[in-house]
Amino acid sequence: MNVDEGGKISIENKIVSREGVSSRTTGNLKLRAAYEEYGDVQEQRQLDGSDITIHGDVYGHLHSHGGLILLQRNLVGGTAFNEHGDVRVEGVASGSVLQALSGEVHVKRAESCVIAGTRVVIDSASNCEIIADEVVIELAEGCAVAARIIRIGSAGPRRQVEMLLFPLVPDLSVLEQRIAESLAKAAQYQQLQHKRQQEIDAIAQLPEVRNYLALAGQLRRGELQLQPAQQLQYDKLAARIAPVLKEVARLRLEVKQSEILHAQMLALVAQLRQERQATAGQSRCTLGLVDGETTVRALVVPPGQAKVYDRPPKEIKALLRSATPVTQAVFADSTGSLDWTYQPPP
Repeated sequence: MNVDEGGKISIENKIVSREGVSSRTTGNLKLRAAYEEYGDVQEQRQLDGSDITIHGDVYGHLHSHGGLILLQRNLVGGTAFNEHGDVRVEGVASGSVLQALSGEVHVKRAESCVIAGTRVVIDSASNCEIIADEVVIELAEGCAVAARIIRIGSAGPRRQVEMLLFPLVPDLSVLEQRIAESLAKAAQYQQLQHKRQQEIDAIAQLPEVRNYLALAGQLRRGELQLQPAQQLQYDKLAARIAPVLKEVARLRLEVKQSEILHAQMLALVAQLRQERQATAGQSRCTLGLVDGETTVRALVVPPGQAKVYDRPPKEIKALLRSATPVTQAVFADSTGSLDWTYQPPP
């Protein structure tokens, strides 16, 4: 039910309020419908619902289970958390937390905020900690940013706060282990192939075998005709040689099987290397302009971490502002630009 300023009553599929969310008006709210607020959300007030639109300033905490959190003005010292949707701030976000676990965060200007989402887009950010799958910022100053894809127009420090960028690179250890194992198997098959071929060659050098193979070849080509007595001797020789020839046939089959398995392992290695390269190439960092000391270090994402941005704000700040993560130096300068794509070690 919506009652406008003139007293007109209408029924809609969302709740509309004009008095703001405060201890004096509504107290904390837990709603199951879409909510639109024309007033302010006061400090420490909790608003839990879905598809939330606020036309005033927000100083409290918003928790949406889906839809869009849309703030027409400012978010100051508050929280905008959306489990299954986007967060959009048309004004300034200051000293706040913005998180979209399965959605995007769009902010005009962010100051001293913790921001996380699948994709984060900001016009201007300063002194923020930002983590996402993809981050796009026009102007970033004194921020710590971690994402698989980072695109920043201009980056630099702000006062005494350094500018840190962490392109998130995949942990390729599982693929590398599979490549190493496949190469080892290929080498084993090749070694077996050579060993069996040497055994065949050694058998072929035995006098009786060599004589029999020479006679059989001549008979097959019609170069030789045997007399009855010679035929009898040849048949006796063939009978003695038969077990040896059977063994040669078995060895030749092993040689062929080893060749096939060796080729299969090499084909698998080529496929795994392509997969490794494609996975690595998804991590990129682009800086249009470096304006002041800026550090870029690749940060390996631990295996099994489905969403690097699905972390509490304190953990995000600790991760991006501490020196404990093992990182790989990419860039450190106060001028220039950067267009970097992750290339794993050979």
